[in-house]
Amino acid sequence: MTAVLLLTGCSASEGQTATLQLPAKNQAQWAMPLDRYVVTNAQLARQSYATAILLQKCLADKGFVRTVPLLHFERAQQRGAGIINVFDRDVASKSGYHTPQLLSPGDQAAWNQYLTAPRSDGELAASDSCNEEMGDTEPSYGNQSINFAMSFVGAALNGARTDSKVLEAADEWTRCMASSGVEDLPRTPEGMPSDSLRQKFGLKEEKDKPAGTEVSALETHLALADAECRETSKYSAIRYQAEWNRQVSLLKENFEALEAAGKKISATDARISRVISKYAPAS
Repeated sequence: MTAVLLLTGCSASEGQTATLQLPAKNQAQWAMPLDRYVVTNAQLARQSYATAILLQKCLADKGFVRTVPLLHFERAQQRGAGIINVFDRDVASKSGYHTPQLLSPGDQAAWNQYLTAPRSDGELAASDSCNEEMGDTEPSYGNQSINFAMSFVGAALNGARTDSKVLEAADEWTRCMASSGVEDLPRTPEGMPSDSLRQKFGLKEEKDKPAGTEVSALETHLALADAECRETSKYSAIRYQAEWNRQVSLLKENFEALEAAGKKISATDARISRVISKYAPAS
């Protein structure tokens, strides 16, 4: 079921009362009122894929033929791959503190191989030429669409983190984590993993050294303890409600502008889907 919120503001063009359907609350997915106006990591991944397909099509016309791998984005629609990285016992048991991957390991390996394959000077020059030819015709959400709703999401998040009830729950989480042995345990769960843990678990991005992907048994154990403390302290539930309330208020105040932004995002989604459907390699 979905809750229906009737907004009192009227559309300037139609003079009618706007009606908004809020999504059903779902803490496990961290579903939020502003989600439909935000460009997710999964959407950006599909945008990059569509751009690569169009670029390779142009390169083929210039004599540089490569096979763009077929990517399956069903996994990208799953939890933890959207606006925020969901963190609970299920995620902790599978990924520890590592960010869940959007693609399957096989697809990710094929994509990485395609992106890092050596290219001749002629192909690089042809790529530059293709990028100029494609110009603004390639499907792109654009910085304005990407940043607009996220500014409200960030405001709601920052407000929720300083909410008195959320801070009280954070104190409970801290007491629960006291026996974990983390030397630089942060004040709130958002600080996890701490600097020492990021170093220990290979999560730090360094020059010429990407973050590691292997999840150790120690990382899994600690992440599970952390997730359990967030649950038993009610930190996650209380912060979810605080964040939800703030997003509803921001949505009421900026509904028409967000609706306009959402329509642009939907139009770009459709263009990206058409490119992938028409030009992606067959399975």
